[in-house]
Amino acid sequence: MRKYLLAVVLSGVPSTVHALMVGDDVLRATRAAGSLVGGGVREGVVVHLAVSAFWTVALTRLRVRGAVAGAVAGLLIAAGRVPEVPSGGSGGRGPRRRHRRPV
Repeated sequence: MRKYLLAVVLSGVPSTVHALMVGDDVLRATRAAGSLVGGGVREGVVVHLAVSAFWTVALTRLRVRGAVAGAVAGLLIAAGRVPEVPSGGSGGRGPRRRHRRPV
């Protein structure tokens, strides 16, 4: 349970720090997570808790131990994320973009 609580708290730090540094809304990432299930901030918290639980179980089963190994695993997880494409649906910021089909 301790690992899970650490994951829940620490995994939100990078997006919160980034939002504060650029003057953005600190709940934007939470709203974006909530939009995955058709909701807002409350649903985003639930998604965040579920994703943290998933990675806690996965990394525990892979026997990832220690702060350094955990940090490396976190960086590898983050590197696998798909960049956000503003679509106007997650927080209403940014222009709507039409995706062109390859020629």
